[in-house]
Amino acid sequence: MGRTATLATCTLNQWAMDFEGNLSRIIESIQKAKELGATYRLGPELEITGYGCADHFLESDTFLHSWQSLGQILTNPVTQDILCDVGMPVMHKNIAYNCRVFFLNKKVLLIRPKMALANDGNYREPRWFTAWGKHKQIEDYYLPRMIQEITGQKTVPIGDAMMKTVPIGDAVISTVDTCIGSEICEELWTPDGHHIDMSLDGVEIIANGSGSHHELRKGYVRVDLIKSATMKVFANLEFNSYSNDMDNDVSRPISKNQDEPVSGGHFKPAITKGVSLCGRLSLIKTVLYPVAQIVGGLLWQFTRAVQPDRESEYITYGYYVENSVTAKEEC
Repeated sequence: MGRTATLATCTLNQWAMDFEGNLSRIIESIQKAKELGATYRLGPELEITGYGCADHFLESDTFLHSWQSLGQILTNPVTQDILCDVGMPVMHKNIAYNCRVFFLNKKVLLIRPKMALANDGNYREPRWFTAWGKHKQIEDYYLPRMIQEITGQKTVPIGDAMMKTVPIGDAVISTVDTCIGSEICEELWTPDGHHIDMSLDGVEIIANGSGSHHELRKGYVRVDLIKSATMKVFANLEFNSYSNDMDNDVSRPISKNQDEPVSGGHFKPAITKGVSLCGRLSLIKTVLYPVAQIVGGLLWQFTRAVQPDRESEYITYGYYVENSVTAKEEC
């Protein structure tokens, strides 16, 4: 008989190299996820540093401060008794990887590197990171001393002294009730989607922490990809999280069994109305959000009217989106 799991996916207003601000918003999102009854929390891609750090990813200090931030998250009482999945850069054997870090109750469970890097449009990830090429393989990762003091994790490899390591690589998290796998952004868009292999190996929940730039009508492509993935793997749940760093998009689609994804992005009045009816939005914002949405739509139509031959040259829009968390229960 199936059991119910409550999962939380977060859209955060993260900014490049704003370690203190990003840390505060991550902890706040974990607290909100727990208040909603979630036992698993998914955050955006590279949420600790912010996605748009560019060549700062070539600096060792960026990795040091990322671990310092993770240490503060691990020791915060708010982060206890909930499985957390955060995005951060990790250096392994002098190679930089774009990673997801899973942890629970001050224990790092898995470091999962990105296996397909985005290198088109606005993206130049291969400039800073290397794709993990060892399919279904893991290695020992030697934690920084500051994290070792917090987690106290130890393994004993044959033929060596006591080591303090955690697994890094293409793996999943198995619990008493279910099995959780991770895709990272671009992996959903590639022809060889990892959600297929994970599903065949018994993974029931597939999480995708992403950073996606805002582009008109891109949402339709994203929804189609998610529906296609959940149709092929049928019983699995796929949910994405998009960072609001720089000009990145904001939405939290959640889908199961090819159902129409549930999205938390306030890009149309229908979403705002639903969130308001659930008591998650103040009366002032319930009025102001639809006004902003309608004005934005009118401005876009005006832009198309005055520049009919330049429709494909999209304008970069700046906006602020309040930190938000969506939780959904699934059997």
